[in-house]
Amino acid sequence: MAITSEYNFDIYGKTIVSHHTYNKSKNTKTMKKLIYVAIALAIFIISCMGGGKNKEKASYKIEDSTRKADQEAKNEADSLSAGSSGVLSKEEKAKATNEQQNPNVVSSSAAVQSKKDTLRKFVRTADLKFKVKNVYQSTIEIENITAKNDGFVTYTNLSSTIDNVTTTPVSTDSSVETTYFTVINNIILRVPNYNLDSTIRGMAHLITYLDFRIIKANDVSLTLAANNMAQHRINNTTQKLNNIADKKNLPVGELSNVQQNIEDKQAQLDQVKYDKMKLMDEVKFSTVNINIYQRQTLKREMVCNEKSIKPFEPSFGTKLVDALVFSWEILLAIFLFFVRIWFILLIILVGIIVCRRFFRRKPKA
Repeated sequence: MAITSEYNFDIYGKTIVSHHTYNKSKNTKTMKKLIYVAIALAIFIISCMGGGKNKEKASYKIEDSTRKADQEAKNEADSLSAGSSGVLSKEEKAKATNEQQNPNVVSSSAAVQSKKDTLRKFVRTADLKFKVKNVYQSTIEIENITAKNDGFVTYTNLSSTIDNVTTTPVSTDSSVETTYFTVINNIILRVPNYNLDSTIRGMAHLITYLDFRIIKANDVSLTLAANNMAQHRINNTTQKLNNIADKKNLPVGELSNVQQNIEDKQAQLDQVKYDKMKLMDEVKFSTVNINIYQRQTLKREMVCNEKSIKPFEPSFGTKLVDALVFSWEILLAIFLFFVRIWFILLIILVGIIVCRRFFRRKPKA
């Protein structure tokens, strides 16, 4: 449907006729097509979103079912372990504590007690050096963490190292003394083997900069086995020597030798037992060496200026009198010197007189 509009204008006696024609039917058809396309796109997008949600719901259902199955299996295992033991052991409690700690710390798998510890024996040690905000407060906190994990501190050395000292005058009689120093502390602590990991993790929040972290787990199973064999061997030898000593009609010399051998073997047995006890103690309790320090600190103190003391000097008059006395003493010394050699002077004088007379009496040629 076409609409035609006519407008007549009279300007200065002239007539201008303007005709505007709009094709309304074409515009209406174009608008309808655009609306249809928009509706189709909207339906397509909504259907895609619905399908994605269904997929997510399905995946969520699968994950939920998997988690429920894992949880049920875990609950069954916990119930079985609880029924067999009744109470969680210290190792299990320590392991649970380790899992609850922040994993992003300085610990290592070498510090964690595992199932292999039932078959093998490990001596675990740790060496740490790190920077803290305040050495004293960190020391107190480290000691508290150690006590919390059933450990104890065997050595601590809190000290300050002076790096530099400067003195700046601020007035005629005062100066400011600035001392630059660093506070450090060396700590040695021992904790149960199963609490080593939790102890190290508990210190993580104190670290502002980590210099190094060394954790060792030395397998001493063979050493313990060799120790047991040596103990068994010494026991057998001692028993044989005791049997020989119990025999009658044994010469006195041989009897004393046998008794001495028995004492030697007993001393060896005591040493083997001591080594085993020491090694088992190192297995049960891990040793941790910690070296902590803080940022260089300065201390300012107002001090008095040290005035230089000049040595005493006598006045000019005193110096003049001393000079006259000294010169008079020299003059007297010279006079006494000539008095002491008067005979030499006399001989020289006589010689001079004789020489003059002798040379004057010579005849003229």
